[in-house]
Amino acid sequence: MTTRLLAALLMLAALPIFAEDAPQAEPAAEAVKAAEPAPEPLPTEESLKAEPAKAAPAPKVQPAAMKASPAPEPPKAPVAAAPKAEPVVEKAAQTPAAPEVFKAVGAAAPYQTVVDAFGEAKDGFQAWVKDASAQAKDVAEREEALKKDIEAKEAATTKLKLDKSKGAKEQVKELTQQTKQLWRDLDKIEAEQTALKRSFARAAAAKVRELNAEILKRAGQAQQAE
Repeated sequence: MTTRLLAALLMLAALPIFAEDAPQAEPAAEAVKAAEPAPEPLPTEESLKAEPAKAAPAPKVQPAAMKASPAPEPPKAPVAAAPKAEPVVEKAAQTPAAPEVFKAVGAAAPYQTVVDAFGEAKDGFQAWVKDASAQAKDVAEREEALKKDIEAKEAATTKLKLDKSKGAKEQVKELTQQTKQLWRDLDKIEAEQTALKRSFARAAAAKVRELNAEILKRAGQAQQAE
């Protein structure tokens, strides 16, 4: 213990000597040390009582939660492209060309009248057929109407027969008489049809002979032409 005390006294006695021998600090270093702030004194118990309590720091405001990004839209089905409309090319209305009119020349020229006779014969026979058709139309329409009337009355008669009531029997009797009369009228019309056919056969033959005679006449004239 005494040895440690003596060593400490010797160290204290040596301090001034080392301080005198130490070189003086450079002015710049001293200026830097002067610029350093002095350490704050430790707070005492009285200063702590006098100093008001510091307000607790405000809690940091947490940033607002980011808005949820919208859900991605479902992929749209590919829309088929509409077919391109083909340009409509309007065809110009084509008027059929008129048939070329043939005319015989030279030695064949006289036979042109025979050609004309055939055309006239066609027109003449067509006129006769139109007149005959008009006569046959009236008879054909009356025959068709009678057939439909007979079918309707016979269907009604069959329905009444199935009824078997007293009133139905009287109606069946009356309809049966009417149907019989219609059948007689139809027979007459069919007879008219037969007569017309025979008449048309005779008239057509006569018309053809007439038209043919005219053609033969002109052919003979063409043969005799110089």
